[in-house]
Amino acid sequence: MRSYITHGHHKQRRVRGAGPTEPSARRLRALMEVLGFEGRGAQTAFAKELGVARSRMNNVLIDQPLSRQLAEKIIRRYPGVSSDFLLLGRAGGILDRKLEQKLLDYQKRTGIAVFNSIVPDPAHWRGRAEEARTLANEMHDEIFRAMLLEIVERYERLAKDAAERAKKP
Repeated sequence: MRSYITHGHHKQRRVRGAGPTEPSARRLRALMEVLGFEGRGAQTAFAKELGVARSRMNNVLIDQPLSRQLAEKIIRRYPGVSSDFLLLGRAGGILDRKLEQKLLDYQKRTGIAVFNSIVPDPAHWRGRAEEARTLANEMHDEIFRAMLLEIVERYERLAKDAAERAKKP
């Protein structure tokens, strides 16, 4: 099966080596790498780990959308991975924080967008605001307390903005 990039109503053959354009392909490739599946044989090893055919993994990696069934297999095998991340490219939520950080590092290192937005869901920012608020309440130095409370306000603004974005279609 050939892969095409669509420009308006014209189709052009996808250029070999141009990298995946389907967001789920980019996310799956990044996830495989941060989980330690790199280099020659990575696809085969990851497919075996999930109990699926390598061709099924390859289909996603060459730009076919990730199926809900394959996403469920990944989540069952790796509980720190969230369906929000796999299917929608969202950070935060139930995505494991260490895994999220590794994916952000991958994104920074490679320049390949893994998340749909650098602003994760509102709950992520509210959680960060609460952590900063707790630290501020423990501070004895008024200057540091004031600085942390400014950070709390910024996190709360980010949460509000993320909530408003989530409402928009």
